[in-house]
Amino acid sequence: MLLRIGACVRTTYDTGPYIVKSLSGPCTCASYLDHINGCDRPSKAHFHMEVADLSGRAGYYLNGYTLDGRSVWGNDRLIDASQLELFA
Repeated sequence: MLLRIGACVRTTYDTGPYIVKSLSGPCTCASYLDHINGCDRPSKAHFHMEVADLSGRAGYYLNGYTLDGRSVWGNDRLIDASQLELFA
């Protein structure tokens, strides 16, 4: 299980690293793009996270991920960055 409070993660679209501060879910809300386009069909079960950068700045969010870090809305995924940051 990749997602947990305190996990250090990066995204495959090159953002992060972030520390997971809170998790909510599972839920089946529609993706943001589907929602703004008027299509509120349920998604696969997923979680939403509030995360902070390594300097502690909070207010960032990662949404739509399963506990193993895969996005239910696309090909994105989260990467365990806890070991990578040792060499940064």
